[in-house]
Amino acid sequence: MNTTKKMFGFLMAMLLILSVFATTSVASADNPPVQGPTITADPTSPTGYTVTFVYYNPNATQVRLAGDLTLRGIGEGTTRFQPEAWQLGRYHVGGVEFLRDMTKDADGYWSVSLPLHAGGLSYWYRVWDPTQGWTNKRIWDPTGAHPRPTIDPANPIFSTPFRIRNNNDVLGAVYVPYAEKQNDRCCKPARYMSCQRIRRKEALSSISLTQLYWAVWGITLAFTCRRVMTQTAPSHIR
Repeated sequence: MNTTKKMFGFLMAMLLILSVFATTSVASADNPPVQGPTITADPTSPTGYTVTFVYYNPNATQVRLAGDLTLRGIGEGTTRFQPEAWQLGRYHVGGVEFLRDMTKDADGYWSVSLPLHAGGLSYWYRVWDPTQGWTNKRIWDPTGAHPRPTIDPANPIFSTPFRIRNNNDVLGAVYVPYAEKQNDRCCKPARYMSCQRIRRKEALSSISLTQLYWAVWGITLAFTCRRVMTQTAPSHIR
């Protein structure tokens, strides 16, 4: 009799466990992750917010989040920091591509979460997908609301920004709100432009005269070429 009761209790426990797993599985199928960046207030984040990036591609073998997401600090030279090392005076900057592996779930969703400070921050994905012949292919977020313009097949040269056409510079942007926890006058919306000036000053302080010379020369050449192309192009594509 006792043995029968024990067996019955064991079976009931197993049924309960199986029902929980079944419910979880159904809920997951009915409520897939939200694709793109999702911003969540997070008191444990150094910036007060955590951003979760989700990209759907069940055929991919590897996916990385990339972007202008490394940090540089004012007065800290050229040292770069990971997003988790944010503190007052450190800001996300470009120049060196940030890369972070994303994790794939059973349904083909890739995700990764980061603390990010306030502002419009550029990001993209690096994808390995043998079905599309992609090996470390740089793509923008297919669900992003703020991608750079796409190419017009009818006028691929004149309709596409130079950086996309020549540097594969595809990217999107995530807009992170300001959290008082940051306590940073530069990241407050009303002070955004002053923050940009501080960042430019810090960036220029680390550029040599030779680098500055070649940068000015390159910009001048680009504008000259653009003007010549515009003047010589047919009027219907200017």
